[in-house]
Amino acid sequence: MLALASLAVPGPHAPAALADGDQPRTIDGSHPVINLGLPKSGSSSVADFFQCAGLRTSHHDCDVVPQIDVARRPRPGRQKKTTCGGCAERNAEAGRPLLLGCGEYDVWAQMDVDGDGGRVCFLPQVTHLSELLEQYPNALFLLPTRPADHWVASVNNWNNMHERLFQCGLPGLNLDHSSDKAQDDLLKQFYYNHTLSVREFMATQSSAFIEFDIEEKEELVGAQLAEATGLPASCWGKSNCKRSCEFWQEMEKIRQQWDHLDREPHKSEAVFG
Repeated sequence: MLALASLAVPGPHAPAALADGDQPRTIDGSHPVINLGLPKSGSSSVADFFQCAGLRTSHHDCDVVPQIDVARRPRPGRQKKTTCGGCAERNAEAGRPLLLGCGEYDVWAQMDVDGDGGRVCFLPQVTHLSELLEQYPNALFLLPTRPADHWVASVNNWNNMHERLFQCGLPGLNLDHSSDKAQDDLLKQFYYNHTLSVREFMATQSSAFIEFDIEEKEELVGAQLAEATGLPASCWGKSNCKRSCEFWQEMEKIRQQWDHLDREPHKSEAVFG
């Protein structure tokens, strides 16, 4: 049996030595960084970190190459702004590499789309993990995580993401109409399962991989990222926020709420088997 408290990030995974000798890791279009974390797991903070270091970074929206994104039919010679997840989904349907033609980027900080604004729903880090590893063996793969309770609270605070995720047809997310708590418990289990499945799959691969808890102390996460990438640790954190400022504020608010709940003696723990 698995206690809810264990759903944070079970058994911390130490980052591997990712650089060759003392040389900084190469990060470019042929050696990209790909985020395997779920939405609301700090993707905007990841984007800010790499953009701070001067890398070409995409987050949710991509500049699509017209010859590939034929479904949109943009004018010849011009790029078309669309969701990275939408571009990846069309590639998957056509049997092409998932990120082909989705833009000239070094870093893919969020390549999923969850049905917002009536768009398609496609989370390749969940449904096409093996394809990503096969197609991009030279990538550095990231798995940012956070306590599952905090993730669910963030999902519930973000527009109607809670409902959209249940409508995506993702494994384990069959809508339970019995109660909000039952739905939250399914989301927690989904988050936990994704963390474990990525970690276990990456353990069988030779590609570079780093997992980190975004709610750890900023200096510790910055040091982890700096060791893995050769980029400045100072680029990580709230003080460097651009697109992630709102996320950092929300994260602190959620942590304070859960700290308060943890101090209540009557608080019960849900258990998952």
